[in-house]
Amino acid sequence: MGNPYSPRIGGDAIRLFRIDSSSDGAISVELRRFALKGRSRYPPFVATSYVWGPPTYTSGATINGQPKPILQSALGFLRAMLSDRWRKTLPPSKTWWWMDSICINQQDDRERSAQVQLMSTIYTHARMTVIWLGEESEDSDRAVNFLSTLSNVSHRDPLDSGIAEDAKSWAAVANLLRREWFERGWTLQEFLLSRHASFFCGSKQINHHRMFDAVGIVWDYHQWKQDIIPRESYEKAWNRFRMMERYSHELTLPLVGTLAYTATSRVTDPRDRLYSLLGLAGPIDREIVGQPDYKSDPELVFTKFAKSFVEKHESLDIVCLAAVQRGVAEEEDLDKALDLPSWVPDWSIQLLHSGPVPCMASQSARTHVGNFRPMHSIDFSAIYAAFGGMGPDVRFSDNLREMICGGILLDRVDGLAGVKQVRKAPVDLVQSTSAANVGSPDASARSQPTPKGIGDLIWRQVPRCLVLDRKDRYLRHPAPILDFSSQFRSLCQAIVTKGKETLPIPFKEWFQLTKDLAIRGVTLQEATRTLGNSQSAFDLQEMTGALHDIPGMDDWESFVSRLRDTSCTMGMRLMVTDTGLVGMAPREAKKGDIVCVLFGCSIPLVLRQVPDSDRESFKVVGECFMAGFMNGEIWETMLPRHAFRLV
Repeated sequence: MGNPYSPRIGGDAIRLFRIDSSSDGAISVELRRFALKGRSRYPPFVATSYVWGPPTYTSGATINGQPKPILQSALGFLRAMLSDRWRKTLPPSKTWWWMDSICINQQDDRERSAQVQLMSTIYTHARMTVIWLGEESEDSDRAVNFLSTLSNVSHRDPLDSGIAEDAKSWAAVANLLRREWFERGWTLQEFLLSRHASFFCGSKQINHHRMFDAVGIVWDYHQWKQDIIPRESYEKAWNRFRMMERYSHELTLPLVGTLAYTATSRVTDPRDRLYSLLGLAGPIDREIVGQPDYKSDPELVFTKFAKSFVEKHESLDIVCLAAVQRGVAEEEDLDKALDLPSWVPDWSIQLLHSGPVPCMASQSARTHVGNFRPMHSIDFSAIYAAFGGMGPDVRFSDNLREMICGGILLDRVDGLAGVKQVRKAPVDLVQSTSAANVGSPDASARSQPTPKGIGDLIWRQVPRCLVLDRKDRYLRHPAPILDFSSQFRSLCQAIVTKGKETLPIPFKEWFQLTKDLAIRGVTLQEATRTLGNSQSAFDLQEMTGALHDIPGMDDWESFVSRLRDTSCTMGMRLMVTDTGLVGMAPREAKKGDIVCVLFGCSIPLVLRQVPDSDRESFKVVGECFMAGFMNGEIWETMLPRHAFRLV
């Protein structure tokens, strides 16, 4: 009967199949081509979403009458659908199926590229999507039943309703939500695009609406009783439903923000990190990606994507993501990273954790990058615009290894506070040595501030830096700087004069790693000890209120909570430059790195000169916060323009 994949199909048709079992137990697959439009238009069909697993192909099936090895995981799924449990729900003779490993010739890159672009059409037009979590396990039935129960629980039910005590069911749910489907790249798009979807596991089923409600209750219970279920067991499922809520509201997702937020997902082919999300992207992002290209290596695919982003959006903000991906990755993953220029994000890196706002450039107003703040937090009132609205001045080398862009060199890194980051080893303080910061007699007039200037710098600008001048972790609103400064002063005085026992741990750790950093001739510890005698700092009334009045970790909008976000979670370090400017630098910054504002980039960047290079070249270290230079103030300095060669 010939090759079932002949002729090749492009973007005008799809293949569908029906299944049945033969007398010898083999699965018979009837595979047919259907046009997307016209008389031979496709019939109603069921799409599938499942985990490919290892690329193991096995016998036990025929396609159009010919023995044909098929993916082992697909064979297991088809056998389950032919079982007595599902035959009545999905009658074999009447049910047409779409499954990528069977309907697309995976050996034909050209066909594969064309069909990938049809994913949004396939899943949005399917009458139903079967999400196959896998075969039944010892506790999977219990898990699905318990999730059905949770889906009917009110968010306001008390914790002692009895549900919390069912330890076996909670453990079963944890096991189910750890299944591989929840972390595979392709399954996200398949799930979000489907109008009607149900989760199947063995002989059990739960529709995606009830699953959404249930996972929301799982999250609620974890907030009330954190030992009820490990966060890492349900987090990937929770993130998917969070994205479903956003996609249902907006019908598209920002591609770069989605790439960053789903950096914890797994793909077999690195290029699929990008292509598996195309069906969720808007028309501009799809245009930037273009036709999926499985012939070019991942390095070229990701570099072309970054270049196209810069040109289409007239923005360099994607560069900020390049350093974030490297900075959050584990060491063993960096060893396997692609050979990319430092300005290109390596989307092949799989992270252990990725936040809803992965970097400062993914703030609220920068919609071309985007973020995944919860729906109740979609409002915003502040943006970063370090470049002051000027578009990029950029060109690329022919081999795409270099990006030459215009900008202004603001200063050089002098001193860096230590930092203790989640999942990373602590980094020690690097002491300031410039004349402006050590109080040298040779220091310039600019570097010798008045006492009033020291007070303003330490007690207003430093806390502004520590919270990135934002009130909350989603970077939505300006920081209440007077309140935060007051909290900061009180905490510093408490740790110096009253001991450390009752202070929040994140602040104690931060102060210990920062207290000796010299900023314009004064350390934080010295400034704190002399604070009570200062006549020059701005309004210090009631500056040392009772320690128990200082908002702590339980208040998400407190200074301590914001410090934890920037220091512990993001791993940023308090920085002072050669001329005494203060800011927050990435963990990987070093003394001597330059701080610059590139035209077209919302956030200042730390760059490092490449040693022994024929031409002056720089690598991107990461984005940074610079007090007083986040909204176009760079143009007031009259500093000269430079052309930075990023490699």
